Parts: sequence; C-alpha cells; structure tokens
Amino acid sequence: MAEKPFQFDPEKNYDEQTLAQQSEIEKEIASSQAIIGSRIGFDEFSAEYSEEDQIYLHKLQDLKNRFSCVRKVRGDGNCFYRAFGFRYFETLVEDKTDFKRFKDIAQKTRDDLVKLGFPEFTIDDFHENFMDVVNKLESCTVDDLLQTFNDQGLSDYLVVFLRLVVSGHLQKEADFFSNFIEGERGIKEFCNQEVEPMGKESDHIQIIALTAALGVPVRVEYMDRGEGDQCNHHHFPEDSNPVVTLLYRPGHYDILFKQFKMSSVKTMKHLERGTQFLLKSIKPSGTLRNRTPGRLRPLAPCSSRQFSSSTALHKIYKSRFEDIQLEQKPLGQFMLEKFEKFGDRVALVDFLTDRKYTYAQLRSSVVKVASALTRLGYKKGDVISIHSVNIPEFSILLLAAASAGIIVTTSNPAYTAGELSRQLEHSNAKAVFTIPQLVPVIRDAIDSSDSLKELANKITVFGESEGCRPFSTLMQDDGKAFPENTTINPLDDVCVLPYSSGTTGLPKGVMLTHDNIVANVQQFRKLLKVTEDDTSLGILPFFHIYGMCPVMMGVLVDGGKLVTLPKFDPEMFLKALDSHKVTQLHIVPPIVLFLGKHPMVSNFDLSNLNTITSGAAPLGEGLTNEVMTRLKAVIRQGYGLTETSPVTHLDVIPPNPGSIGCVIPNTLCRVVNAETDEDVAEGEVGEICVKGPQVMKGYLNNQKATDEMIKNGWLHTGDIGHYDKERDVFVITDRLKELIKYKGNQVAPAELEDLLLQHPAVQDVAVIGLPDEDGGEVPLAYIVKKPNQEVSAHDIMSFVEGNVAHYKRLRGGVEFIDQIPKSPSGKILRRILRESLPKPV
Repeated sequence: MAEKPFQFDPEKNYDEQTLAQQSEIEKEIASSQAIIGSRIGFDEFSAEYSEEDQIYLHKLQDLKNRFSCVRKVRGDGNCFYRAFGFRYFETLVEDKTDFKRFKDIAQKTRDDLVKLGFPEFTIDDFHENFMDVVNKLESCTVDDLLQTFNDQGLSDYLVVFLRLVVSGHLQKEADFFSNFIEGERGIKEFCNQEVEPMGKESDHIQIIALTAALGVPVRVEYMDRGEGDQCNHHHFPEDSNPVVTLLYRPGHYDILFKQFKMSSVKTMKHLERGTQFLLKSIKPSGTLRNRTPGRLRPLAPCSSRQFSSSTALHKIYKSRFEDIQLEQKPLGQFMLEKFEKFGDRVALVDFLTDRKYTYAQLRSSVVKVASALTRLGYKKGDVISIHSVNIPEFSILLLAAASAGIIVTTSNPAYTAGELSRQLEHSNAKAVFTIPQLVPVIRDAIDSSDSLKELANKITVFGESEGCRPFSTLMQDDGKAFPENTTINPLDDVCVLPYSSGTTGLPKGVMLTHDNIVANVQQFRKLLKVTEDDTSLGILPFFHIYGMCPVMMGVLVDGGKLVTLPKFDPEMFLKALDSHKVTQLHIVPPIVLFLGKHPMVSNFDLSNLNTITSGAAPLGEGLTNEVMTRLKAVIRQGYGLTETSPVTHLDVIPPNPGSIGCVIPNTLCRVVNAETDEDVAEGEVGEICVKGPQVMKGYLNNQKATDEMIKNGWLHTGDIGHYDKERDVFVITDRLKELIKYKGNQVAPAELEDLLLQHPAVQDVAVIGLPDEDGGEVPLAYIVKKPNQEVSAHDIMSFVEGNVAHYKRLRGGVEFIDQIPKSPSGKILRRILRESLPKPV
C-alpha cells in the first residue's frame, strides 16, 4: 500500500524532527521552484522541458507528493515571480516598455505556467494578488503603497525596487513614481533604512531573484547569534560593489547562500544573459538602451562605473535636452556610413598645400589604409602611435586603424625624445606614424630604450624620409584586405589611447572605447549644429581629444569642410579664416584673447565666422563679450576632459557668457563636497562630477588611478563650480586638482618636480601654477637647494627647458626657499605656496 502523503495540520503540535522535516522540504521546494522559474523566464516558452529542467521538475513533484500541503503554504509563487521578474526586465530592455506593461507580462507568465502543468488555482492566487498591487500603483500614496505591498508579502520587493529607482537604475520607473518621490519622507526615508525581510524564508529568495535579474550587486548581512550578535556579510557576485544591502535574521542566511549558489551554478548561462542585458543596457542616465545580445561584452564583475553603491537620493542635474537614442557601432563603421551620403563634397583641405579630399575619396582612402595595415600584420588590439601635426592624412589613418580594431595612441609633436619614449613604452606601440621633421626625435626616443628597438624599422612618414615607409604606399593599396570580418565590441574595445595627467600625476593612458567616442559625437552634434555648408578650421591639435573628437569627428560626421593647419601662426591663422570663409571655429582662450586684442585681426575679413566654441580652460565673461562685439560672432564655452571623450557640458545659442553651459544629452552631473562626496545645496560651489556613456573605460594598467578618478560610478573632474539655476547653466570657478593649464596644454606639477629632483643641486621642490594673463597659468618652481650647492634660477630654468616640451618650461620663474610646506603625510601644501606667492626671481 502506498504511503499516504504527509498532511500538515496547523492546529496540531508536532515534534521537532517533524517540524525540521517540514522546514527542509519547504526549502527544497523553494529552490526547485526558483530554478524552474528562472529557466522559464529566460528561455523561449516551450511546453517541453529540457533534460536538465526535468530533473528539477521531477524533484519538485516528488517533494509535493511527500508534503502535499505545501501548495497551501507557498504554492508555486517562486516560479511565477522568478519567471515574471526576468521576463519583465528583459522585455523592458528589448521593447522599451514601461511600468504599465507589468500586467501584460504577468498574464503571459501565468498562462505559460498553466500550460506547463502548474496548478491554475495557485498561480491565479499569486496573479490576483500581484494585479491588485499593480492596479493601485498609479494613484496610491506612499503609505498606501507600503501597506499594499506588505499585505501581499512583497515588502522586500518594494524596498529593492525603490532603492534601484532612487539610485538611478530605473529612471522610467522613477518618473512613474514621481507623485510620491518628491516628498521628504517616503522613498528617501524608507530606502535609507536597512532591509529586514518579513515573512517566510522562501520569500527572501525572491529578492535575490530580482536583483540577480537586474544584474545588481547585492550585499547580504546576517546576524550570527552564536558569535555575540556579530554581523557577517557576503557579496553577490563576489568582489563587487553592492548597490542594495539586505539584512537577514539568524537562520535565513544559510538558505539564501545555498539558493543563490545553486541557482547561479545551475542557471549560469541564463543568469549571464540576463545580467549582461541589464549591465550593458542601463545607461548612466538611468534609462535603457536598445541593445542586442550580440553586441554585449562578456559578463564581468561589476565595476564602479556601472553602479553606485550609494542608496541616498542624490541631487542629479540632467540636460535640458531630451536624451537621444544612441547608435552603438565601431567608430570606423559609424563614420564611413555617414561619409557615403556626402559624395563629392569636400571633406578635408590642407591649408599649406591646398591638398583636398572629397568625402568619397576620404572613405576610399580609409578603406585602402585599413587594408594596408592588415597586410602589414597589424591586427585588432595592436597599438600604433601617431606623432604628427594636423594634416588631412591624420584623419585617414585614425579612422583606418579604428576600422581594423587597431588602437591609436596620439602624442604631442612638441615632446622631447624622453617624453615620447615613455609613452611609446607604456602604450606598447607597434609602429609610429609621423612627419619627416619629427623623425630625428622619434629615432632618439627609440634609441633611448632597449624595449623600443623593434620600432626602428616601423616608422611611416606622411611624406618622404630616409629609412622610413612612405604613407603614400598605404594609400595605394587596393583595399581588398579591408578587415570586414574583424569583430569589434564597441562597449569594451579600446579605440584611442590619448595621454592625460588626469587630476594629478604623470601622464596616463586614457582608454576610450569605440562607444565612448561614437556616443559623445552623437551627444554634442545636435548642439554644435554643423551642416554641409559649414567650414571649420582644424587649428586645435588632433593629438588632443578636443581636436580629435569635437573638431575632427564633429565636423566630418555631418558633412562639413575641415581645413587643417599644422600649428598656430597668427597671420597664417587669419589668412585661413579669411580665404576659406570659415563659419565655425573651435579654439582655446589664448586664441580668443588674440582675436579680441590683436590689431592684425582688423586686416582680415572674418564676416563669415558665426560661431566660436572655446574649451580646455576657463573663458571670462568680459573677454567673451568683448570678442563677440568685435567679431559679431557668437562665442560659447564647452567643458570636458580627456577622460570623458571629452564633452560633458556645452553652452547653447544664445550663449551664457562666463558659463560652461548645460549638461549635454545622456549625461548626468552632480556638485559635491570634495571632502565628504555629499551633494551641496543648489547654487553652492563644489566639485563637478559626471556620469555618461562618454566616460572612459579607465587608465591603461593603472586601476588605482582609475578608482581615484571614478568613485561610486561618478567621474570626479577635479574642477570646482556651481549650478546657476536662473540660467540653467554651470559655472567653473576654480580647480581642485593641481594640474596647471598653460594655453590649454596640461602641465603636471609632479612631472616637473620629478625632473627637477634629478638636478644635482636640488634637494626638494614644489611646482604650482602662477596666474598669467596670456597663458592662463605658467609653472613656478619653489626650490630647496642642497647644502653647499650654488645654483641660479637661470640654471634651473635652462635645465628644465632642455628636457621638456616648450609649454612646460618654468615661465613663472624660480623661487629658492628653505623648506617646502607639507602635511604630516608628506603631501605638498600648494595652497600655502599660492597664498604667499613671492615675486619670482
């Protein structure tokens, strides 16, 4: 005779062994239900289970037969909620649905489970309760919402969900809940509390299910009563920065740990898919991109860039403009597709030689050079160096390399051999492309390091130079080896590697992905408003991200004409503006000053110039108005960093003189206390922090510097400013960082200090920026001489001049002092030096 299923009677007193059996079976059922639910949630619906699914289905049925009353206790809710949760968030990504689609997806999930043989009445119970919650959402207050969720045993879901809303991960849902987010209490108060789930242990698994579906890192804390109430914790996934912290009572943690580990092992393939969807689909603005699985980077530990560990309600500033649907393509493909429609229009002109490329010729040249690079053996992931002034071929090579997945590192043509050598070594460059005039410096750089010897026969010149490959030979390729089959992941694969000092320190390789560059071009292009009738002058160096992205890419993406100049020469600059009837101009403040003050400007016709964009350093309101009056052209400021590809802010037309304008689309901004990282009140000054798709992947081989720059998902710019609510713009007032900017060029005090300490007469040194009307700032060195050593200021300045690029020279002079002021930790107190600022020698 078959054994009769155990029937649990709540009125009866059972012994501990029986109760333990009940608890264990309940845990087993919860685990099996959750696993089956996750599979249903991720798989295409099928009435047939896979072989692996059958194991869990049979296990589930066996458990139910042994413990039949479990249906009345928990039913099949784990399956429903797990399947529903995964389906909803995946659908949100793919179809850009909103919160109101909950009903449709819940109904579909319920129908599918019934088809699979799950008891209809049980699913209906859960479905009915859930619909009751959903139907009340649109008009409920905070208290109503909390009570409704508590009544249905869903308080844990609400806490996790609202924390994700508040931290910016579900922006559409945040907007949907706006009727009660605005209050002082409610979500903000509720979410700042720790979560201690109430209800049965199997409920807690659903929180893990929801956060796993979202791909959100979780910190689970639990009280170990056996260790004096010691609080222990575990992160899921391991080594992640958690967004949500969950607090469990004694005994619950083991269940969660076992369930999560079991689920993550048995459904890893599906969990990876879902996690990838959400990790890569959540933009920093909190909204969702429409991405396809084929373009997602492999599942990796969550980084600080992807998630903020803070659950507080931040004061986040958004663009006044609507976010845009961003194309996500490799840079080469993105630009070449745009070139097709411009045909025989002139794209690039070299001012000195009048050498021209139409868009059709530009596209053809990019294909040929990409093919030639492939034939030469360069492949995806290799690094090549462009060490050159501005010429049309710079653009061709950059886009050709990008098309082949080759990384381009750019360097300042003013670099000394030592400076160039350091960058070539650090970037692991496989080849150098340059102009004939710079070949001697490159050879000196190569000769200075044994690790660079292989580069000696891998120098290609734009022109002719003995022992070097002419770039023209690459242009003569037939294009048939164009690497069409090279797979480039825009989100993960590095495209360009410019070097920046960041906020402090020596130059670091900034890893900008294809998506960083392509996203930023799309973000600012509608604000720049370049048309096919516009002509722009490429006076800003292409090796710098400002010249590379807003100027080069920003003009070419919309069919404008770009005239290149190798360097700034006042007369040549004005002739180019006049003869080519330049309409749009990107420059830096020293050139703005030249246009406003120099008498030579009046000798040229600049009447076609209608828009000037200034960046790289602050531009004062007075000078802005003066130049606009003189030239009858609009002047506006932009703002950004190499680490942000570079644009994060841009002024509009009509401009707001003295400001950097508003946040560009798809970008978020905060103003924080630099010491506490807490948001300052509106209008107060603080450090500008940004988040967006243009934020770098990180610094090459320097995770420490990356973590210092990007904290809790926000890039800290090192610039001090405030939000002007009346004008809806931001104003930069100072720099937190120590970096000196001379005429838009970055000068790292640490680099000069390191050099000066090599001088035999120097014991200690500190370098600061001295305000300068023409250059913005110039380096000033404070020197502590070694005992019994005699050295003059001229000696020190000459020593520096012989070892660095011209813009790093000690134009601020040298001051000899007895001691460098330092903090107890040894940090130079530059503030004290700035306050004293004795007259330099």
